[in-house]
Amino acid sequence: MKRSIRWRIIIPFGILILAVVTFLGFYSANFVRQTYINNLQDKLKSNNQLICDALKADLKNNNPQDLIADKVQYWANLLSARTTIIAPDGLVLADSHEDPKSMVNHLDRPEVQAAIIEDQGHSIRFSHTLGYEMLYTATTCEDDGNLLGYVRLSIPLTEVQQRIAQLQRVWSGVVVLVSMLATSLAVLIALQIAKPLRQLTKASRDLIDIDESTISTGSSKDEIFQLTQTFNHMALSINQKLSDLETERAKLSTILQEMSDGVIITDRQGTIQLINKAAINLFKVSQAEPTGLTLIEVTRQHQIVELLESCSKNNKTQKVSFEILKTKLFVQAIASPGSDAMPSLFLFIFHDITQERKSELTRRDFISNVSHELRQPLAAIKLLSETLLDGAFDDSTSAKHFLQQIDNEVDSLNNLVNELLELSRAEAGHINLELRAVNSLDLLEKIHERLHLLAEQDNINLVIDCPAVLPLIKADKLRLEQVFLNLVHNAIKFSHPGGEILMKAEVGDTELIFSVHDDGIGISEEDLPLVFERFFKADRSRSGVGTGLGLSVARYMVEAHGGKIWAESRQGMGSTFFFTIPFLNSPLTLP
Repeated sequence: MKRSIRWRIIIPFGILILAVVTFLGFYSANFVRQTYINNLQDKLKSNNQLICDALKADLKNNNPQDLIADKVQYWANLLSARTTIIAPDGLVLADSHEDPKSMVNHLDRPEVQAAIIEDQGHSIRFSHTLGYEMLYTATTCEDDGNLLGYVRLSIPLTEVQQRIAQLQRVWSGVVVLVSMLATSLAVLIALQIAKPLRQLTKASRDLIDIDESTISTGSSKDEIFQLTQTFNHMALSINQKLSDLETERAKLSTILQEMSDGVIITDRQGTIQLINKAAINLFKVSQAEPTGLTLIEVTRQHQIVELLESCSKNNKTQKVSFEILKTKLFVQAIASPGSDAMPSLFLFIFHDITQERKSELTRRDFISNVSHELRQPLAAIKLLSETLLDGAFDDSTSAKHFLQQIDNEVDSLNNLVNELLELSRAEAGHINLELRAVNSLDLLEKIHERLHLLAEQDNINLVIDCPAVLPLIKADKLRLEQVFLNLVHNAIKFSHPGGEILMKAEVGDTELIFSVHDDGIGISEEDLPLVFERFFKADRSRSGVGTGLGLSVARYMVEAHGGKIWAESRQGMGSTFFFTIPFLNSPLTLP
């Protein structure tokens, strides 16, 4: 005989209730036991500390064990707990229940081992002597960082076991009563739903092939039958909505993947639900499928986790800017709480602001450096003019000297302004090059002719080292002269008297490689990558020499010719500046 639907409801329902009540009984017993034990542990740990404070002087002064034993017995009687004092090497100094001389070394006791690591420890062990479990707590006793010993308290857990037994007896009665009530309730529910379920079963048999044309439109008042009709209509509606949602999801996915900004959607715990390609590239995500990972696992940025916490707490859009150390990119992150339809989700948008940040820093540094460079000559001119106005003008010799200094400072200002204008045009890409076929040897000889006297004034030998015949290069001769002048001037300024500056030209595969080498003070390893930056001066002690723009201008000039420039140096062993200019590969006329 087929089992009735009523029993299919009653039996599982009864078993479920019985299992739940039984589980709750065991859980409650364990919870009560653990709570009681935790309270005892906290109490004993506090008492351990009190005993330690009381015996600290005795342990520190190595007082007789009899004196310590009397105090230990007093504390044991006061606290109703076995009290043991253990030396740092594990030797028992005093015990309230046994003779310390008959006790073994206690350093290997679990609670003592735990106290060695964490200053406090506890353990529960069954006492074969007493026949019940004991709770042991141990605490280190220190004085100014010096270990004096360990204080251990132990109490029996018989009271806990008695309470658990009482709770289990009460709970057994509850289990029986609840099971009877639950079974009675299951019988009533089964009787109430059995009849409409049979009608639902009969109707389901009539709908073997369910489609839109076979949905019944009967006017039955039966609730289950009406529910069946509603489910059929709902199935069609859900299928249509799922299809629409899939279409919208595909559109959204396409948009997100094509966005230049990174997008991440997470739940309240920070677990990633959706991430686009831009975010994966931004944070260099190595996992094949980052969905399901947490924000911190994917981004490795604590600022984003803090942003999520702030957004979740305030339920408002929050933003923060930070640097990704791994890629040296500056990112602005915007976190927004989900809409009413998705209140547990959060949207993160990551915008790369590296260029904006660099531009801002560049503008700030530029203004600061220009102000600094202008301040010195202007201050000098102001001082000299005030000196003249105060009476030095009447002394023709002094007046001429001061006017000459003013003229030098004006020349310095004029040179700075010209280099700034040149640099501004170069950075804006407005360098107008008159490219011609240039004889490199003539260029080197002209530079040598212009600067060898200046070098000789400082007892420096300026030498050209290159083949007798060099291929023609395509260049603006005046601009290239400016590059050489900047490099050789620097070499002269930072070379030692009696040194040598070597101007070389070597033939490469598709370009001519020029170099200027000196045996001067050299450039430190940390400064070497910065020598082509604006206003950078490697020799701080000679910060007043030059404007710090020459190498920056030279870099732009070389790059405008399609070449590249770099430097090699070791501090105290001289420097070499290289730059390349492409060979002539089109019919240009010689100037």
